[in-house]
Amino acid sequence: MRSKLQAALWGAFYGDAYALGAHWLYDTHQISKSQFDTKQFNDPLSDYHPGKKAGDFTHYGDQMLWLLDAIAHDDDFSVQSYSDVWRAKMSEYSGYVDGASKHTLEALEAGKGSLGCGSSSHDLSVVGRMMPLVYAYHSDMDKMMEYVKLHTVFTHMSKELVESAAYFNELIMAVSMGADLKRSIEEVALAYSETLQQWVAMGVAKAETESIEAIKALGQSCSVEGGFAAVIYLLVRFSDFQEAMEANVLAGGDSAARGMLVGAVLGAVGGMEVLPFNYNAMNNADLIAQDIELIDAKTLEKVAAFLAKHHLLSLATSVNNQPQSASLFYAYDKQTNAFIVASDIKTEHIQNVLQNANVSGTVALETDEVGKIQGIQFKGVMKECEREEGALYFEAFPYAKVMKPKLWKIELESIKMTDNRLGFGKKLYWQR
Repeated sequence: MRSKLQAALWGAFYGDAYALGAHWLYDTHQISKSQFDTKQFNDPLSDYHPGKKAGDFTHYGDQMLWLLDAIAHDDDFSVQSYSDVWRAKMSEYSGYVDGASKHTLEALEAGKGSLGCGSSSHDLSVVGRMMPLVYAYHSDMDKMMEYVKLHTVFTHMSKELVESAAYFNELIMAVSMGADLKRSIEEVALAYSETLQQWVAMGVAKAETESIEAIKALGQSCSVEGGFAAVIYLLVRFSDFQEAMEANVLAGGDSAARGMLVGAVLGAVGGMEVLPFNYNAMNNADLIAQDIELIDAKTLEKVAAFLAKHHLLSLATSVNNQPQSASLFYAYDKQTNAFIVASDIKTEHIQNVLQNANVSGTVALETDEVGKIQGIQFKGVMKECEREEGALYFEAFPYAKVMKPKLWKIELESIKMTDNRLGFGKKLYWQR
C-alpha cells in the first residue's frame, strides 16, 4: 500500500507539472494548434506563469511541495506551524498568487490565526494539494482526515471543499488497498452529501463522451462545482495514466487542479509502474525524493527502536501449502533493515526456505496491558548470510560463536507495526 501511495504523491506532482504548459487556456483550439508536446513537460503558453519553464510546477504544485517539505522536517503536522512556513514562502513568492492565497496572506498579516484566515474560495486546487498529508499519515486514518481538513480550511473555508478532500482521501486509500476504482467512486460517495453524489453521477454519466466535449459541459473552471465532476469523468473514462493526463490538458481550463487529483488516484491504483517514464524529470524531483526518504525514515526509526529492544522472532515458512513455524533469536541490522538469525540447515523451516525464500513473521512485546501492546508483522526474503554480515549476530550473542552456527539473513520487504502507546490500534507501515 505504501508504494502505491508514494505513486499517488508523485502522480499528483506530475499532474500539476504536466498541466503547466496549457494551464488556464480555455480555448481548446488554441491548445491543439500550439506547440504543446503531449509526451513531455512544456513551457507555459499563458501569461499567468511568468518565469516558469517546462518541468516546473504551477502555484498549486509549489504549495504542495512546501507542505511536503514541512512534513518531512517537522516531528508532526501542525496547521499553526505550517501557516508560518506558508506565510514566509508566500510573502516572497514570485509565481502567480491566486485570490485564496491573497486573502489568507492578508488575514495572517492582519493578525488572524491559522484557523480563521481561510478564504471563501471554492477552487478545487486545494484538494489535490493534500497528498503529502495522505502519504505521511496514511497509517492513522483519523489523524490523516483531521489534518487534511485543517489544511483545507487554512486557505479555503468551504464545506464543499472539506467534503471533497475527505472523499478523494477515502477513494485514494481504498484503491491503494486494491479496491476497484469505478466501483469505489460510487460506493465511497454514498457516505457523503447529495450534492457530492450528484457530482459523481454527473461525471460517470459522461463516461462515453469525448473528453473536450465532456469537460466543457461539466466545467473547465477552477470551481469545485464543475471540477469535481470533471475529475470523476476522467477517472471513469481513462484507465491509462498518460492518456488521462493528455485528455485532461487538451480539454483546457484549470487542468492543473484536475491533474493533481487524477494523477493521485491513478497512481494509487497502479503504483509506480504506471507513472510516465519521465515522472522524475520534474525540476524539483530531487527535493521530492529527499522529502519522501525523510518521511519514510521517521517510520523506520520507530520500527528500529522497537526491534533493538527485542531479540526473539517468530518465523513462518511454507512449501506446497504446508506451513512451518519457528522461534529464532535475531540481531537487527539497521543499515540494511534485515534480521540475522542462526539455524541448522537440516531444520524443516530452513528446508522450506531453500525451496521458497519468501517468509513472514512477528516480533511482539508480551504484555497484558492493552495500552502497552507493541509488535511488528513482517514479510521478507531469507537467504544465506555473508561472512561479514554475521559479525552483528555474534556481537549480540557472543556465546554462539563457539557453536559455529549456520547464519541466515531475512531481508525485510514490508513491515506493519502496532503501537498502542501512540493510540489504540495505531499502525505504522514500511515497504522497501
